[in-house]
Amino acid sequence: MDVVTSADGTEIAFERSGSGPPLLLVHGNADVLGFWDLAGVRAALSEHCTVYAVERRGRGESGDAPDYELAREAEDLAALMESVGDPMTVLGHSGGAVYALEAALRTDKVDRLILNEPPIAVGDHELEVTEAVARMEQLLDQGKGEEVVLFFQEEIAGLTSEELEAARSSPAWEGMVDAAPVLPREIREIARYELEPGRFRDMTRPTLLMVGGESPPFSKDAVRALADALPDSRVEVIDGHSHEPMNTAPDRFVHEVLAFMERSTIERSTAPGAQPDLQPGQPKERQGREGREEKEAGGEPMDEIAQLHRSVFAAVEAKDPERVTEIYHPDAVYMTTDGDEHPAREVVPEIIRTFTGAFPDLRIEILRQHLAGDGVSVIEYTFSGTHEGELEGIAPTGREMEVVACSVAEVRNGWIVRERDYYDTMAMMTQLGLAEG
Repeated sequence: MDVVTSADGTEIAFERSGSGPPLLLVHGNADVLGFWDLAGVRAALSEHCTVYAVERRGRGESGDAPDYELAREAEDLAALMESVGDPMTVLGHSGGAVYALEAALRTDKVDRLILNEPPIAVGDHELEVTEAVARMEQLLDQGKGEEVVLFFQEEIAGLTSEELEAARSSPAWEGMVDAAPVLPREIREIARYELEPGRFRDMTRPTLLMVGGESPPFSKDAVRALADALPDSRVEVIDGHSHEPMNTAPDRFVHEVLAFMERSTIERSTAPGAQPDLQPGQPKERQGREGREEKEAGGEPMDEIAQLHRSVFAAVEAKDPERVTEIYHPDAVYMTTDGDEHPAREVVPEIIRTFTGAFPDLRIEILRQHLAGDGVSVIEYTFSGTHEGELEGIAPTGREMEVVACSVAEVRNGWIVRERDYYDTMAMMTQLGLAEG
């Protein structure tokens, strides 16, 4: 554990792991730092990022103070980020999403925001907690900390039985029970919080807002209101899940986080006036493709960039792996979800053969395509099919699957020179009956 001192003198503990771009994890109200380990999300993110997991005040090795306001939580996060020094992506869950949002108004060290279901009452919704807080305080007076946490998770947070069981069976449960005394004060402050859109008019950090497809209208309306208030935001609905996708759909959750970080980095680097971060060895001239005018790097018309990127998916659907020689430059790099780099002309045909062999009826649906400028295309898509052939040593199961994925391609002089894909592999294995969801 490392420790940073907040504005009011309270010491706030945090753990650092992994390497890569900095990512700060902020847990919710009934949780502790170990929340991010329930389904292995912290470890998965640490394979790609330098992860800072904060232990919010009043928990574990973090200190506390007699006077409490919601602003103290935001100050704690700002102090941590200032101590690190580098701009960070901040990922907040539930109440932690509110604290992350407020911290972004207090420090310029917030590079991006990822907010999962912040409990903000908007429109006709109310967050009436008077009776609930009274009940929790009564249970605390009786020494029933565990019942306080259960009451909060079931009656206020609305966790599903699956989410609740995951928490109770985890090593973090004891710490959650120990932190029960701070719950009433936090809930009171969260209930008082009001969204004032004008405060965020100039906050241009890229923001991903996540909400479960099975979550109640309260959560969905809060996310919509925030999307309207934040100038650079997008919404991702996790279908089939509710308040804790990091625990019920961890692979999908990690995919969305990493894809957003990658996408926003590319969009920022290719914005008007930005200098593109070209990789060493990228081609200066186009070779071997006839019938198209040669152009300087980054000079292709946007429609041609879009079409070239889409031609990758056409090759997959046509089951034509040899077509990659018309799409990828001889020195092109293909990067897998885990960050490993491979020669594109070698690995992409193998990927095509593997998946079209395993799923003879493979179908691809492009959900949306974004052209970020300077030859960069981002495609979010699904691929689906029936498992009727061997898949990397796995015998056919006869089951159907549909997987969410994202592809980011860089085009130079009529070639794809670099591509990175993110696949929701856990979702695929679960649908094929080869892993537990």
